[in-house]
Amino acid sequence: MEHDHAKHEHHAGHGGGAGHGHGEMVSWGMAAQATLHCLTGCAIGEVLGMVIGTALGWPNLPTIALAVALAFFFGYALTMRGVLKAGLTLRAAFKVALAADTVSIAIMEVLDNGVMLIVPGAMHAGWPAPSSGAHSRSPFSWRSSSRRPSTAG
Repeated sequence: MEHDHAKHEHHAGHGGGAGHGHGEMVSWGMAAQATLHCLTGCAIGEVLGMVIGTALGWPNLPTIALAVALAFFFGYALTMRGVLKAGLTLRAAFKVALAADTVSIAIMEVLDNGVMLIVPGAMHAGWPAPSSGAHSRSPFSWRSSSRRPSTAG
């Protein structure tokens, strides 16, 4: 005897079925895209927070707090963008983003900011100054900045 799950109140609106299917199967590509959205949003928020905090001359702790808050905001926002395109309501999309991304973003933020606080000078590192002269080298060069004397004639 077949049981119609769609008649149950908690199955109304999403088709139900004997297998309790809730739509399409999630593919590796879809999972990778969701992860990429989360990582991209997190990176946007982190960088933007650091830029704003630095531009305003804030100390480390408020700068990090802003970067973390913006990382969560943008991480959730990019995840919600994709979920909203799938037809969910704003409230449902926010719940999905919270469930899907909170732990991931929290772990990324703890590791990222932990490294920034542990590595000496990481929070105060600036952009390397461009070298002068016609033969400018990469500011990330491993060589010494001194030049060898010319052996030409």
